[in-house]
Parts: sequence; structure tokens; C-alpha cells
Amino acid sequence: MNIRRLENGDIEQIRKIFEAQGFDYELPELDSNNIIAKKVVTDENNTARMGVAARITVELYGFVDHTWDTPAVRFAALKQLHEAMRQELKEKGIEDGHFWCPPQLVKSFGRRMMRLLGWKKPEWTDFWRKV
Repeated sequence: MNIRRLENGDIEQIRKIFEAQGFDYELPELDSNNIIAKKVVTDENNTARMGVAARITVELYGFVDHTWDTPAVRFAALKQLHEAMRQELKEKGIEDGHFWCPPQLVKSFGRRMMRLLGWKKPEWTDFWRKV
């Protein structure tokens, strides 16, 4: 067993492993600039048997002065701010972003983010750790 950087020659093997898993999402483009780290575990024949890739994504933080104007005005401002940030991230090559909604705001704010701004709530559980 050996751990090394994923090489272009490993991509087809990783694709086969990925497809055999049967998950309902697309394999990322492993040669993309957004893939910033990629490792494989190889067997005695130097065949990739396991791998991991790290793709750039962003975490978004929001800051709202709830004493300013009305909720309607604040949401109109949020829509404009949302679009300006979406455009800037797209220009920088970022493919997706995440925000963590406090439990007490999921029913009101979370639903609005999905219905009016196109956000999605993942079915999969998110795990994280400090690097």
C-alpha cells in the first residue's frame, strides 16, 4: 500500500471506483483548478484503489442590522447583495457556497433562501473538522 498524489493516469480507475459506488452525484472534474489536493491509495501494482479530492468551496457569513428599516426593505437589499456576491464568486471560479442556518431560522429564513434565492437544503449530513 502506498499513498501518493493522484496522477492523470489514475483518473479512469477512480471513475470506475466512483461509478461502482452508485451515489447520485457527479464525479468532479479531477483536473479542474478547483481541485486543490488529490491523493490515492495504490496497491502493489500501483493501481489506485481509493482516493480523495479536495475541491474549493466557500462558506458564507451574513450580517444584518435588524433595526434598519422594514423586513421587506432588508430582504430586497439581501437579494441585491446575494446577486452581487454570487456574481463575484462565479467570476473567481467558485462553483458553490454554503451557509449554515441557525435552527431557529430554518423555517422562516431558510425556506425563503430556497424558494426565492435558489438555495438547496442537502439531504446528506455534513461533517467538518479543523485542518
